[in-house]
Parts: sequence; C-alpha cells; structure tokens
Amino acid sequence: KKKKKKKKKGGKKKKKKKFYLKPIVTSCCLSKRYTAVRSLYKMSEKKGSGLLARYEQMLKEKGNYYFDADEWEEIAYQYELTDRYKDALDAINHGLSIHPGNISLNIKKARYLLDIDAIEDAEKLIYSLPNDSVDAILIRAEIHFIQNRPQKADHLLRNLLDLSLIHI
Repeated sequence: KKKKKKKKKGGKKKKKKKFYLKPIVTSCCLSKRYTAVRSLYKMSEKKGSGLLARYEQMLKEKGNYYFDADEWEEIAYQYELTDRYKDALDAINHGLSIHPGNISLNIKKARYLLDIDAIEDAEKLIYSLPNDSVDAILIRAEIHFIQNRPQKADHLLRNLLDLSLIHI
C-alpha cells in the first residue's frame, strides 16, 4: 500500500516556521565587552603603577609631590593589591595631610586601620565622620561584628538594605 501525499493548493508543501528566541547578548557582544573592561583595567593598572612609582620616588627623595585625593586612593589601592596595608595606610595619611577634610580618604583610613587590627582607632575615626555612605556603614557593621555585637551590626545592615531598596 502506498500512501499518497496530500498536496495543498499551490503545489508545494509549506514548511512550518520554527520560532525561537535569539539570545539577547551574543558571545560576540560579551567578547567585546570583556575586551573593553579588560583594557580599562589594564589602563587603570598602568596609571596606578605609574602613580605608585611617582609616590615611591617622592618617598625616596624625601620630597613633596602633589596628588589629588583620588590619586592618593589609587596609590593606597596599589599597595592593597599586594596586601601591604601598612603602606596603604601611610599613603592615605600622606593624602590626608594634603586633603585633611576628605571624607573618602578618611573612610579608606578606617578600612586600613581595620585591616591592621587597629579596631579602636578605626571605630573612633568612622564614628567621627559626618558621612553615612555605604562604605562607612559597612565598616561600622564590621566593627560591631568584630567586637561581638552582632545585633547592632545586623541593625545597621538591615537599615542599609532598606535604604537601598528605596532608591531602586
């Protein structure tokens, strides 16, 4: 028995169209974005290492070079990358001698004080700042955890989470 194929009007059998979702982000886009991010990181790394070399040259010559507050943070960050927290703290202290009221440098100083286990100094500093930035709140919470006050740390973190949900 032979089965007869039914032909539709028009002669040829129509193929069903397959519908599928195209990926929103293709691997090509990801590759380009990855390359862009990597090149930005390399540029930042070069800039940071150049700043660090300039800073270390200043220390060697016992001179005074001018760096803006962001550059002081970058210099400290370069030391942080190699776990040289004492050197990072020294760089931040140099920065604060030039930019004494800079909140960002003071927050970094509190972070590095925690890293070298100067918890009381970090606590005094972070609570003396008039800033409730995310970084300052996180440092305060960390201090509470270290000092075995998890309820206070939890309270700070929950308030931070509530604030971040409001701004979303």
